[in-house]
Amino acid sequence: MKKLLALLAVASLAFIACEPNNPDTPDNPDNPDNPTPTEKAFSVSPETIPVGADETSATINVTAEVKWTAKSDNAKFTVSPASGESDATITVSFPANTVAEEVKAAITIGTYDPLAKTQTWVVNITQAAAEVTKEPKTLAEWEFSADAADFFKEHFTYEAAKDADKKPTAESNAQGFLNDDHYCPSNIVQGGKIRFWNGSDKTAINPDGRCKRGIGEAGEPCWYGNWVGDIVYINAPTEALEAGTKLHLWMAIRPNTQNTLKYWLLEIKDGENYVPVGETKAYGDAKYNVELVFNPDGDKTVTTDEAGNKTYPENPQQINTIIDREYTLTSSVSEVEYRMTCVALMFADGTREATDIGDGTKRANPVLRIAGKDTTNGGCKPVGQNMKIEIVY
Repeated sequence: MKKLLALLAVASLAFIACEPNNPDTPDNPDNPDNPTPTEKAFSVSPETIPVGADETSATINVTAEVKWTAKSDNAKFTVSPASGESDATITVSFPANTVAEEVKAAITIGTYDPLAKTQTWVVNITQAAAEVTKEPKTLAEWEFSADAADFFKEHFTYEAAKDADKKPTAESNAQGFLNDDHYCPSNIVQGGKIRFWNGSDKTAINPDGRCKRGIGEAGEPCWYGNWVGDIVYINAPTEALEAGTKLHLWMAIRPNTQNTLKYWLLEIKDGENYVPVGETKAYGDAKYNVELVFNPDGDKTVTTDEAGNKTYPENPQQINTIIDREYTLTSSVSEVEYRMTCVALMFADGTREATDIGDGTKRANPVLRIAGKDTTNGGCKPVGQNMKIEIVY
């Protein structure tokens, strides 16, 4: 029995001595015939790359002792070179961004070599959104010209409520009167309306002019008998507009007579509230942001040469007040509505205040005009733009 055990021990030692090295098993550091494999370098930098909207390329640095490949998940972002087996600089090319959103791409650089500690690297490129300027969207536009006068007169010639002598009736002179059938429609981009709301009893004003609306020969809307509390409403139809929408109003107004009232407050309906459009100033207890100017000493002569060219005085009597203002909504609205309210009794020539509604209006009624392209009255120069309401984003 002892001899049998001894023979088995000798056989086992002989078998172990004859077994070959296994490359798939850990190496013996004490055995110089089977050394430990050395880890091979493989890394990339940077791993995130932000680029501007106008930039069209980015670079990635590869440190490698192995074979590698690179690919992009965005077809517009191309890589060169797309493979290698040593250190390299990869150039990623792409078009400039022209949209108002970020563009992203993931560049995957990988190897199948088992001796690379990390076999896959992902570099994320984020291209900034472009600053896209949208064209304004016009909601309503009026061109006040002699050619358009008949169009405006169809709705806005004179007050709808008249007596047998074609004078405004007591109803049309009453405080709070607003006739929705009597308005100045927009003629270039249609749907807009300009209306006049009577904020005071006009009985004391000259019957020839009180509460009268009309269209001048140059196609300009005008209101006779304006007084404190009277309101000009300016509306434009639109789809629902969200908070943050920027709106723009451009118009030119002027006093037709020196005792047209000077101070007005322009507001816009923001949600359920009216908010001033433009910085306000104080005149006594009143707040205003529109000021009319009339120069009684100015020249009102317009000359015309043989070719039909008109020359306007440098110092006219009637001076255009330009309203060129933007406003960003803080609440949603379903319609754009501006209102301009007369807030004080100072005359447009700045000489004095009226004392009551009949003061200074017996012979020359306060007349407010919206200026247009064919303006000639009072030596006032024509305006170079049409009245409009637009979204400017």
